[in-house]
Amino acid sequence: MILLLLACAGAPDPCASMCSAAGELLGACVEDWELDWPAVGYADEADFLGSCETWAWEARLLEREARRQGEAERGAVDLLCEQREVDLRAAIEEPACEAWTAIDWSEMPW
Repeated sequence: MILLLLACAGAPDPCASMCSAAGELLGACVEDWELDWPAVGYADEADFLGSCETWAWEARLLEREARRQGEAERGAVDLLCEQREVDLRAAIEEPACEAWTAIDWSEMPW
């Protein structure tokens, strides 16, 4: 029974992990810039996380359509999220807010 539950659980969502790292870095940058969350377009970190998760959901829908048209490979969004998470987590240590401002959220990996 435990193996069945573990199999159903699957791997963690790489975009959720990326959103968490992005929220953590943006929070540090908001403090560094001496701003508050509304100044960067969100009520708070939870609002940002909801927005980021919506971005991931929409990106996966776009990926599915792009796959139907032969323009994208399966998992392209997950790979983008994995790479962004690596970059964001590395930037959290300093914080290097340029890593945040360099993200083009409209960029798709196809």
